[in-house]
Amino acid sequence: MTVHELTHTIRNDMPVYPGTEQPRLTTACTIDQCGYRETLLHMFSHTGTHMDAPAHMLRDGTALDRYDAAKFAGPAVVVDCRGQRAITLSLLQSYDLNGADFVLFCTGWDKKWGTPDYYEGFPCLTAEAAAYLAGLPLKGVGEDTISLDPCDSVDFPNHMTLLGADFVNTENLKGLDKLLGGGYINSGLHVIGARPAIGKSALALQIALNAAKAGTRVLYISLEMDPADCTARLVGNLGGGSAARYMFGGQLSEEEYRRFASGMSQLSRLPIVFNRRSGINIRQIEALCFREKPGLLVIDHLGLLEPPEKRLSLYEATTRNSRALKLLAMRLDIPILCLCQLNRAAASDRSGEFRATMANLRESGAIEQDADTVCLLHDPPCESNGAGTPSLLELWLDKNRRGPCGHVDATFYKATGRIVC
Repeated sequence: MTVHELTHTIRNDMPVYPGTEQPRLTTACTIDQCGYRETLLHMFSHTGTHMDAPAHMLRDGTALDRYDAAKFAGPAVVVDCRGQRAITLSLLQSYDLNGADFVLFCTGWDKKWGTPDYYEGFPCLTAEAAAYLAGLPLKGVGEDTISLDPCDSVDFPNHMTLLGADFVNTENLKGLDKLLGGGYINSGLHVIGARPAIGKSALALQIALNAAKAGTRVLYISLEMDPADCTARLVGNLGGGSAARYMFGGQLSEEEYRRFASGMSQLSRLPIVFNRRSGINIRQIEALCFREKPGLLVIDHLGLLEPPEKRLSLYEATTRNSRALKLLAMRLDIPILCLCQLNRAAASDRSGEFRATMANLRESGAIEQDADTVCLLHDPPCESNGAGTPSLLELWLDKNRRGPCGHVDATFYKATGRIVC
């Protein structure tokens, strides 16, 4: 069993809710003077990481000491709210909350602990999201922010809704991001490279889909595929149907329509935005990011970005764009996932015997230098059972600035666009 520390240490100078006194910890006894050590604590009950009971807001609400100990234990689901402006109903509905006793909201605001920014701008539940949670058989909720409601709230609607449903609420949690596992670390440039038709766009779409399911707002800039094609692929991934049938198949069978409707319903609730302009440069991408405020930016692919200057060669343009994306990721403090073609020597090999390396990234050695991670896709030779059968795919992490490298084997279901490790 792994134990995770999710609480802040009580200190004299710690952040407290506006208008509340900071705690005072004073030495009452020392070993030299008294033969034992003791500290006098003077603080409000809602200091640091703490739990709200219904009695906190409701005149006839239950106090913590009236609950059985079982009220405070049980399985939890962590909802990734990083990069969100609000915690919406659609975000909650993208998670399977069956069997959960607690829902915890990871906003990333614990990283602002001890700064003025900790008190403002954090995402809160919408009214419909709070009402949805109140109707579930939960014991409580928790968040890594100072409150369920904005600090300037006067009627505390989320507190009233959830405490009124006999929930307990834990505020000022920390380290919830460690429970999520996986994903990209903020402010990095991450590259996926492969030969054409290997599956790099499918992998990028699946990463975007998984990020959106976890609550991250995704801006997907596809310079190679029409947004309608991207949508069809995601619908196929979600519903389990054939993306090609949705795009070109004409009349759908009853089962195909059911899968299509299921995929569309799920996709409509996810925070994914597709760029609908052909030909775009880094400045325009930055403007889009300021407007859309994504938590993940995906670009498919680097070689099709407009050059910063018309007179530049393809090599110079790719080098400049690669560096600009790295700086953009740092400025916006978001991960940027960028797809990249391989050079002609690697792209022309169809035997499956040749595995590309970072030296095969097309047109620029700067990509290898700028990237925080580089993942190269390889399709090894294997026996095929005909069209529509899944294929083997190797994902090689050849560069990882923050950890080890290695590879995993995956199965690529081309019909639905799913890649399963």
